[in-house]
Amino acid sequence: MYNLAAWRRIVQLLLLTSKKFGEAWQILLQAAYGVQKQKPRWEYCLEKVTAVMPFVVGRMYVEKNFNLSAKNDVEDMITNITKTFNESLSSRPWMTNDTRQTALDKLKNMTYKIGFPTWILNDTIMEDRFRYVQPFNVNVPFFMIMLSFDDNAAIRTLLLLRMKPDRKNSWLTAPAVVNAFYSPTTNEMVFPAGILRGPFYQHGLPASVNYGAIGTVIGHEMIHGFDNTGKQFDENGRLRNWWSNLTQKRFDSKSKCFIDEYSAVFNEVANRTLNGVNTLGENIADNGGLRMAFKTLDEKLKAFETPDIRLPGLENYTSKHLFFLSNAFVWCGSSRPGDLRLQIEYDPHS
Repeated sequence: MYNLAAWRRIVQLLLLTSKKFGEAWQILLQAAYGVQKQKPRWEYCLEKVTAVMPFVVGRMYVEKNFNLSAKNDVEDMITNITKTFNESLSSRPWMTNDTRQTALDKLKNMTYKIGFPTWILNDTIMEDRFRYVQPFNVNVPFFMIMLSFDDNAAIRTLLLLRMKPDRKNSWLTAPAVVNAFYSPTTNEMVFPAGILRGPFYQHGLPASVNYGAIGTVIGHEMIHGFDNTGKQFDENGRLRNWWSNLTQKRFDSKSKCFIDEYSAVFNEVANRTLNGVNTLGENIADNGGLRMAFKTLDEKLKAFETPDIRLPGLENYTSKHLFFLSNAFVWCGSSRPGDLRLQIEYDPHS
C-alpha cells in the first residue's frame, strides 16, 4: 500500500512537469478508457485551478449563476420529502419498535446544507485560506506553483488538529460541483450550487419536473442514512449498532431482492453483468429516493397543493408522467465501452 500511494503521488506530480509525460499519460488513457483526444489546454488549466482553489472557483460560479430562489424551493422540497419519509419509517413492519424509534430520531436529527457557505463571499476569509502559498509570477514554473498550493493545503489540514470542529461552516464539497452528498459521520446532506440548475432543478418549471429530478436526489441522499452503510451510524454520526437482530435479519432478506435483481442485468455494450452486492447501497438509495419523491408529489397533487400542470408539446402527459420523464432525462447520457466496463467493475452506482 505504501508503494502504491507513493506511485500515485509520483504520477500526479509527473503530469505537472512536461509535455512528454502528458503525452505518455494520454497513451495510457487511450488504452485503458478509449479516450481518443487530449483535453484542450483551457480545460486542463481550469481543472487545475479548480483543484487547488475550489471555493474561489465556487464563488465565481455562485456570483454569476446561482439563483437564491433555488435554495428556498429545495428547502421546501427537503421539508416535504422528510415528512413523507417520516411517515414511511413509522409504518415499516420489518422494523422492531426500538429500531424504528431510533431511525425516526436519526431522521429528525439529520441536517442539510444548500448552495454554498456564506464565508466564500468574505474576501478576508478567502485570502486567509491561501496564507501559506508562496508569492509567484509568470516566471515561476507551473510545477513549483502547484507544489506551493499543495504545501498550503497540507499545513491547513495539520492545523485543523488543533482546532475545534466547526460543522456549521465546514463543507463536504465546493459549490461548483454537480453532485450531492450524505455524510454518515455528521448525519448531514449537502446539495451544492452546481446541482441546483438544469436538468436537476429549474426555477419556474412544474413541481412534477423538479421532484422527478432534484427531488429524487434529495430522497436518495436521505435514504443513504439508512442503507447498508448508513445504518451503522446513529443520529449523532457515531459508529454504533442500533439495529435489533430481528430488524437486521429482515433487512438482509429484503436486500437480497435488490442484489438478485441487479445481478441479473447484463450490459451488452460493456459485455459485463452488474454486481448487485457492490451496488447495494446505491440501489437502495436510488429506489427509495425515487419512491419518497414520487409519494411526496402524489400527496401534494391529491391535496391540490400542486396543480396538475401540462407542458407545451407534452399536453398528453400528466404530472405523474412528467415526474418519471424528468427523472429519466437526468440520467440520459453516452459512455465509451471502456468507461462502462470500468464503471460496472468498480463504481458502487449501477
